[in-house]
Amino acid sequence: KLTYRDFTFDDLETVCKLPRNKQELFFMFPKADFPLTIDQLKNTIKDRFDSTVVLFNNEVVGFANGNSKPRRKKF
Repeated sequence: KLTYRDFTFDDLETVCKLPRNKQELFFMFPKADFPLTIDQLKNTIKDRFDSTVVLFNNEVVGFANGNSKPRRKKF
């Protein structure tokens, strides 16, 4: 079953292990250095909002968050 919930700091280590190589990390977090560290993730989360983890059968399998400054559409 696929679900999601708010990220907690207990998820830091698990989320850091999600990207298995530089390319996966680039698609997840382009400014990070591989391997992703807890410090890199903490520093990014503090400047963003709505950090969320995706769960499959209650196991963390994904992570997402939003920019601190949402973009406005230009008309």
